[in-house]
Amino acid sequence: ALVDKKPFEETPCRTACPVGIDVPRYVYLIAEGKFDESYAVVRERLPLPSVCGYICLAFCEEECRRGDVNEPVGIRALKRFVSENHSDLWKKNLKPPTATGKKAAILGSGAAGLTAGYYLARKGHEVTIFEQASLPGGMLRQAISRKRLPKKALEEDIEEILNAGVKLKLDSPQMRISELVEGEFDAVFLATGSTFVGAPALWL
Repeated sequence: ALVDKKPFEETPCRTACPVGIDVPRYVYLIAEGKFDESYAVVRERLPLPSVCGYICLAFCEEECRRGDVNEPVGIRALKRFVSENHSDLWKKNLKPPTATGKKAAILGSGAAGLTAGYYLARKGHEVTIFEQASLPGGMLRQAISRKRLPKKALEEDIEEILNAGVKLKLDSPQMRISELVEGEFDAVFLATGSTFVGAPALWL
């Protein structure tokens, strides 16, 4: 998270982040004691900050230039810190979306489904997530131990996504995409995970 001397060149830590969080900016704000502002920077690109504060793969730390001196900045831990120490300041800059009249269905409430739902809702679309299980979260809830990812962190992020206007239908039966598209929905996003389905041609 060292400041790059070339102002128009992306810093390695930010480039390494899959969602492009402005890492140097939010780390600097933490150093300045501006935790609310730092969290707002994280929120600009990430709807699951609490979750990622615990389990993201921290590619940014692998590319951190501080590692060339001694060891990289603990960027993931800092993200977790501001996720646990912030106000609702970040919401003040959110502009209410303009309704498009379009409806989107999302099958699956894991990380991909929740993220897609949040951004579609922020674009003004009416979003409904269908989940077969009785609780949302997909593999975040089912496959990761609560020691690694506390229940509170997951549920806080999900709550904010639902507050953005995303509807959630749990215990949903299996359904055909054609039924959804031919019904009330204009688009369907599949977020059912990457389970191997035994069709070799799909893996060529």
